[in-house]
Amino acid sequence: MSSASATSHSRLADLVGSSRVIIEPEQLASFEIDGMLPAAVIRPESKAHVAEIVKFAGSEKLSLVAAGGVAANLRLRDRLAALAASAGLAFVAPPVALCTDNGAMIAWVGLERLRLGLVDGLENPYRKG
Repeated sequence: MSSASATSHSRLADLVGSSRVIIEPEQLASFEIDGMLPAAVIRPESKAHVAEIVKFAGSEKLSLVAAGGVAANLRLRDRLAALAASAGLAFVAPPVALCTDNGAMIAWVGLERLRLGLVDGLENPYRKG
């Protein structure tokens, strides 16, 4: 991990608490999309956390990604998209219809990976068994 990354992760942990920031590669693997791992996954627990994260992301030129129930909530989704736009951030979220069912979200990611030719064999190190 670079010094800049370590500083960013430390700052995020200061903003929302270390238990709400995922940075370990083994844990980040489940958040992989299109062959790319996020640098970190942040799980805010309040509006104040979201505001601090967006401010931080804007200063670091990062993207704001929403998924699951948060991305399924149209009001939250619209507000996050507007917040991201006001901070100059890209906003990324799966199609709303896929956000309420984890199985559907996983299938969507699998389809996107397949379209890109990103296929994991049975020897995938993250596969248990």
